[in-house]
This record gives sequence, structure tokens and C-alpha cells, in this order.
Amino acid sequence: MRLKIAGGCGEHGRNCFLVDYTAPFLVDCGVRAGAESPFPDLTENEIKRLEYVFLTHSHADHTGALPWLYERGFSGVIVAAAPALEQLPFKPKYSIALKKLNGEIGGIKFTHGRSGHCQGAVWYEFNIAGKKLLFSGDYTENALMYQCDPIRGSTADIAVIDCAYGYDSRSFTECCDEILSAVSQMKDLHKTIVFPVPKYGRGIELLRLFNENFPDLTCCGDEHFITQLNELSEHRWFKAKKLYAKKYTPGVTCDILFLSDPQLNNGYSRNITESILAGGGAAVMTGAPEPDSISQKLIISGRMELLRFPVHQNYSEYTALLKQNKFGRAIPFHSAELPVVGKIIEV
Repeated sequence: MRLKIAGGCGEHGRNCFLVDYTAPFLVDCGVRAGAESPFPDLTENEIKRLEYVFLTHSHADHTGALPWLYERGFSGVIVAAAPALEQLPFKPKYSIALKKLNGEIGGIKFTHGRSGHCQGAVWYEFNIAGKKLLFSGDYTENALMYQCDPIRGSTADIAVIDCAYGYDSRSFTECCDEILSAVSQMKDLHKTIVFPVPKYGRGIELLRLFNENFPDLTCCGDEHFITQLNELSEHRWFKAKKLYAKKYTPGVTCDILFLSDPQLNNGYSRNITESILAGGGAAVMTGAPEPDSISQKLIISGRMELLRFPVHQNYSEYTALLKQNKFGRAIPFHSAELPVVGKIIEV
């Protein structure tokens, strides 16, 4: 059995790992936005042999290459948590939700847990031919709203662990304090602050942060954002906490506005943001701007602030997690700061 790193190590994006054994499978199949080679490093023969793709969650850097995979001959089964399958922008030809499996499919035995990143986000531990492989997916134990099952006591031979923030030593609390301080100062100067956020994940976290620290500020969201609020009672994925936000309507008082379009490439969210900025408002990006996106251009021009809200691990959190488990070999992924040593690993 071998593990091939087809993307995601030594770079930010196109997360994809091939476990080549009797029933070959992938863990994730993402794209790297703006790259010359945006798709995973997989041969046509490897793709046609695949039987399964296990998804850790629905974000494009973990799933965006699936249409490309189908075009090149993939005919296997997509496996993921039910919410992740529902969140995909297309319907896979063959898919099965984790809740319908009993920890085994096609002779592949596995366990999984919630990773704290977004609704439907999971980590996996595979047990194959006496060997254990663990994939954390996008992982954080600091989530304010998303449930996480901490990885503890694992004895995996190979562990691929989230380390997206590399050597940035700021803690979760420090990053939150930085955002809260910035919002407090911005509100003295601007009527509305726009926060472009992913469709699933960080926005709900930020809403809790603002609800608890700025109870007098009115938070609004676009239609998709408000729809997410109606799902918070599903405690399988969310922590029990009531959050408050109104559906955005132009002209209505709105201190903080969440738009479910992190790169602002959609005409609707782009026009709203431009209108608010032109009217003396402000904008804050809390994730990674993609090359040539509207968000990146606004940041470069000084019209948008870049303030990180952590939804991954940094290197200190990565090393702390290693100490609480017994991994034969640990491989950090999701960061360009940490180089990968070899793409093919014999297990």
C-alpha cells in the first residue's frame, strides 16, 4: 500500500491524497485557485482505477476537482457526510452518506469524527491491512459554533494533519481580539461593515463572535446566510446557541453585513459591496483571498481590510495535536510554508 500526495502539501489548495491499495481511493479532490496546475497530480490510469472518493467537507479546495475527475474516467462512489453531499454545487453520479455506512465500504474499514470546520466537516481514520491512516481534514478545536470530536489517542502509521496557518503564532483568542478591536474602531467611522464569507463555515462563527461582543449592533445576512441560521438546531453539527441576524434589505439599518461569497466574484454581492463602500462603509476579508478575485483587488487597493479569523490549525496547534497521539509519521498539509518531503510514501 502506498500514499500519494496528489496536492495540498507545500501549497494552499487542491487538497488530494491517493491511497493505492486493492480498492484505491482518494481523500478529497480539490482545486487550487489561480494556479497554473489547479488540478490534482493524478494520472488517467490512477483515476480510472479509483473506487471511492472520501470527502472531508464541501469547500472547493477539497471538492472542486470532482468534475475534472469525472471527465477523466472516474466512475466510483463519493462518500461524505450528508450535509457535505448536499452542499456540493453539482450532484455526484454515485454517492453515499456516512450515516448509511457502518464504518466499512468495499472492504475499507474506517471511523470518522467531526472536525469543527463547518457543517458536514469530518476527519477519517482508515484501518487497512493492519495499517492505520488518519486524515484530519480542515480541523480546529477552537470552533465557536461547530462541533469537533478531538483526535486523541490515535496510533496511526501515517497522519495527514491540517497546518494551514503555518508558522503564524497568533492564537485563536488573539485573532478574535484583533477582529473585535478593528470592528469597534471601524464602527466609529463607518455605518456598515461588509464581511464576505464562505457559504458554509466561517460566517456563522463570526456571527456568534459579534452577537456576544457587540449585542447592540444589527447583523444582517443575504438569503443563503439566513437559511443557515435555520439549521442551527441540528446539534449533530452545531453547538446549542441562539444567534441573531436579519435578512439584508437595502435601506434597512445594518451594522454588519454577511455576504455568502468570499471572493465577491458574484455580481450581486459585488454590487452591494461597491455600493456600501461608495457610501462610506467598510469591508473586511477574514480568509484567504484568491488570485485576481474582487476581494484580492479590494485588499490591494486598500479598500478592504484583511483580518484572519482562524478556522484551521497553526504549527503550534499542529505539534500539540501530535503530542496527544502516536503517529508513526505526521504530514502537515494546507500550507505553502511547510515543504513536503516526497510525494509517494510506502505505508
